[in-house]
Amino acid sequence: MSLRMPGPRRHKKTGVYYLRQRAPSDLKDFPMDGKVAIPVGDIIRTVKAGATVKVSLDTKDPAEAKKRHREADAALHDFWQRFRQGFQPLTTKEIQALAGILYARLGDMMDSEPGEEGIWKAVLRLNKGKEEGGELDRWFGPTVDELFAEQGVNVDPLSRTRVVHAASKAIQLAAETNLKKARGDYSPDETRKRFPNWETERGKAQPVPRAAGNLNLFALLDHKFATQSLKEKTKSDYARDLSKFVKSSGHRNAQDVTNEDVRKWRDELIAEGLSPSKVAQAGNAVALTEWPKWIVRLGRRAFVVDERAPEGLPLRR
Repeated sequence: MSLRMPGPRRHKKTGVYYLRQRAPSDLKDFPMDGKVAIPVGDIIRTVKAGATVKVSLDTKDPAEAKKRHREADAALHDFWQRFRQGFQPLTTKEIQALAGILYARLGDMMDSEPGEEGIWKAVLRLNKGKEEGGELDRWFGPTVDELFAEQGVNVDPLSRTRVVHAASKAIQLAAETNLKKARGDYSPDETRKRFPNWETERGKAQPVPRAAGNLNLFALLDHKFATQSLKEKTKSDYARDLSKFVKSSGHRNAQDVTNEDVRKWRDELIAEGLSPSKVAQAGNAVALTEWPKWIVRLGRRAFVVDERAPEGLPLRR
């Protein structure tokens, strides 16, 4: 059995490449009706996350399309992984930190040219009316959902409601600050100090961010291709096998891979009826990427299948 490594698609009429992928089969029962932030070149594009996700890569160049597709695909994979992990409640401090992002953006965006006083007076009246009319979710909800997608947050319904209310307050405060600027008052922004730093709060609950470009398995494989003289068919075979491994393990980042992941994949290949030599050949895709040394040894040994010992050689981390 073979699996074609997914790649960018090209629009027949415009020639522009795009990504189009279905949600993983194990997520078919999840409410995939949110939004996902996809990097496209130097911008972040927020698109609907349904049973199928589609986003333009904004390029007609095949090489650039492959690069952008790889980055977009990694972001999409991370999004689906968060769905697998389930909803995550937010603390009060985290909620205020997220609201602070919106406050800072509105203030910074209009810093040099805040416009006329009347604009911000109208904004303050409008937002207050939405609050009094019980329309906060309809008015601010889409902005909050885009913020969640951009920051990689998958929250429970109660946390979302709390963020919507905090966001409405933050945007009102930002409008008041911009009103002062419109009047010529550029005194130090004391209001900004009330909001915690989101990156700091997120860092307390999550591992230290990793350099995805260096540890993404496909990026590692591309690096090895650039430093080794390999036939195109060999490269295609390696990419196909690595794609199968990623689908099996659910991991694209080298640091997330465990020896159990490699064992599982090896056993799946054996179950497909592949000969020991073919199984070992598939393992080259793992070894070739040369992620941390322990996984290199793992990759080189996990696929040495001794017919007298179906479990293969023992693996050590």
